[in-house]
Amino acid sequence: MDLDIQKWVVINEGGQEFVYLYFYGTYKDIAMMNAVIQWPCKIGRTDQHPLVRIRQQLNASTPELPEVAVVFQCDNSRQYANSMFVLNTHKYYYKTL
Repeated sequence: MDLDIQKWVVINEGGQEFVYLYFYGTYKDIAMMNAVIQWPCKIGRTDQHPLVRIRQQLNASTPELPEVAVVFQCDNSRQYANSMFVLNTHKYYYKTL
C-alpha cells in the first residue's frame, strides 16, 4: 500500500518548494458522521518532493495512509503555509494535527 499521488490536487506556481495538506480518512469519516465540517489535518512545507516528506512523517504504527488533499508548488512555501495556518485558525474546514 502506498500514497496515491494520482489523486493529489497540485497547484503549480513553478517554484522549487512545496506546501502540502493531508489528513486521515477515518478522522474525516468520524467528522461527517457527526455532521462536523472540521477534522484534524497536517499542513507542512518542504523543499523536497512532498511524497518523501510525508513518508518521513509516517511510522510503523500509523493505522492507515493519509489522504493528501492539496499540494502547492511554489517559490515561497512559508507564505503559502502561513496562509493555510491562518485559514485553519479561523476554523476553515480543517484542524491541524
